[in-house]
Amino acid sequence: LTWVRLDPASNDYAGSMVTYAPPGQTPLLYTLGSNSSSGGCEATASLSLTRFDPTGRTRLISQTCVSHECGVPPCADTYYRQLVSFDADGAGPDPARLVLLGTFESVLGTTAHNIASFDGISWSEFAGGGIDGATRLFVLRDPTTGRPSLYASGNNVTVGGLSAPKLARYDATGWTAIPLGLS
Repeated sequence: LTWVRLDPASNDYAGSMVTYAPPGQTPLLYTLGSNSSSGGCEATASLSLTRFDPTGRTRLISQTCVSHECGVPPCADTYYRQLVSFDADGAGPDPARLVLLGTFESVLGTTAHNIASFDGISWSEFAGGGIDGATRLFVLRDPTTGRPSLYASGNNVTVGGLSAPKLARYDATGWTAIPLGLS
C-alpha cells in the first residue's frame, strides 16, 4: 500500500472526506479543507470544498478570510464542518445529495442556515430547514423503515424549528427529536 498526496501543491487540511455519486455519475471524492497562517495580529484562513475525479481536482467552494484583530479568528462567521452523502428515500426516485454542515447563512449565494445540500450541480437549502447547535452528522439505516436516516448531534440542537437537546433524526417525513439523546 502506497499513500499519495491528492494535491502535492497544497498544504490544505482535509477535515471531512466523503464519496458521493451525483445522479448518473460514478462516485467521486469530495473533501472539506482549510489552510491558515498568521503573523502578529493578522491571520488568514482559506476554506474549500474540493471534488477529486480521475482527471484532477475542482474547487467547488473557495473562500479566503483575513482578520486584522488580535484574538479574532478569520472566517469567524463561516466555517464548513462536515460532509455526508444522504439519500432520504433510499432506493426511491430521489437521488442522493451531498449534505454540508457548518456555520454559514449561504453557500455560493443560496440561502441556507448551517446546513445545505448539493445535487452535483447546484446548492440548495436542506429540505428539513436550518440547523443550530449540531456538531456532527451521520447516516444510519432506520431499522423500522429500512430507509436511511440522517442524524444530527450536538448540544441544544434546533432543526427546522424543532428543539432536540442532543440528537435529532431526519428521514423522508422530516425532523424528529430523539427524546433520550446522549449523555
